[in-house]
Amino acid sequence: MSFINVDHSKLEKTAGVIDDYVKNHKDNMNSANNEITTLGKTWKGIDYNELKKRWDLAISKESTSQKMISSLENYSKFLRFASNEYKKTQKNAIKRANSI
Repeated sequence: MSFINVDHSKLEKTAGVIDDYVKNHKDNMNSANNEITTLGKTWKGIDYNELKKRWDLAISKESTSQKMISSLENYSKFLRFASNEYKKTQKNAIKRANSI
């Protein structure tokens, strides 16, 4: 009978790395958004309006950036789910082996 050996701690560690990346990305996007808002207080006209329009597209729900963040968040959740499932399976296998 074959078996799969999984180090669930590596799954959890990878999920943590992804979470850190997502947090840093969001922090950087928020910082850039604040900078653009600050620019708008003194920079008026067509050029700023075009920058703001393009920035709004970049931070919209349908932007590549937001889709990437959503995908990474889902992947992190999946890794944690998989880790927990493997932990439960390993515990059950050990429990069954000990009951023989």
